[in-house]
This record gives sequence, C-alpha cells and structure tokens, in this order.
Amino acid sequence: MMGGCEVYGSVALAGVGNPYRHDDGIGCTVTALAADACAELYYLGSFLQPIDLLGRWNTTQEVVLVDAMCSGATPGSIIEVEIDTAEFISSIVHRSISRPPLSSSHGLGILEALSIARELDVLPARLLLIGIEGADFSEGVGLSEEVKKSIPQAVDLIVSLVRR
Repeated sequence: MMGGCEVYGSVALAGVGNPYRHDDGIGCTVTALAADACAELYYLGSFLQPIDLLGRWNTTQEVVLVDAMCSGATPGSIIEVEIDTAEFISSIVHRSISRPPLSSSHGLGILEALSIARELDVLPARLLLIGIEGADFSEGVGLSEEVKKSIPQAVDLIVSLVRR
C-alpha cells in the first residue's frame, strides 16, 4: 500500500521524537516515509518537542501525530488513539495540579502541549495519535531491530487512515 493516496479533507502529519535517543526517533522516521508515500498529506515535519507543533497545525482540521511510547507493551507494537480534542482536553484539564505529569522524554509531553493549545484556542478538531512501543531510549542513533520491523506497518496505517 505504500504508494500514492487520495485525501478526503485536509490531514496534517507530524512526528515527535529525538533521533539521538534510539527508538525515540521512530516518529520522525515513520512520518518522513509516510509523507513520501502519500504526497497529498500536509507534512508538518518532525519535532523534538510536542509544544513546537503549536502554530503549525492551526489551518488543519485533522492531525496525525506519531511518537514513540514506553508502556511496557512488546517493542514495535503500534497503537492508534483517536482524540476528539475538545472532549479529551476538557476531561484532562481538571486533573489535579499535584498529580505528576505523564512520563515523557520531551520537556513537555503531548498532553501538556494539547492543554496549552486549548488555552490558546489552536487545537485541531481531531487528533489521531499513533504510538509505537520502543525498546531502547538511551543516547545514541539508530532504531532497535524490533522497532525497525514496525515501520512498514506504521506507514501503511497512516496512508490507510488518510484514505478513510
């Protein structure tokens, strides 16, 4: 399926991650390949910090965001989480300030970036988060073998999502 695709509506694509922390760079790798496979995507690029997306997705209704995750799942596992941003942000905005933020290799995680975007009124209408379970987040370049194997499936998933 890694060929061209037809887009119904404006879909932006962004990767989040640090390619100098092994598997944390998977979001950058997958989004660059998906953008090549589907030229109709509005490719925002790859970002080290999720907060850097603010101001970039303002003109789009739908954003596909790809990031590494560390949940304890099998390395290379892919999850797809569709977030109705208005409803989702309303549900997390009221959480206790004393509760620690979710663990992230980024200064601010995706949830914090979404909360700030809400306050600035620059949320996309819909956000699709694609998480790929990493195995190695230590300093260094190159993806682990388990995570590399997930690349074609993740790219195909993004292309198929855009076709919907």
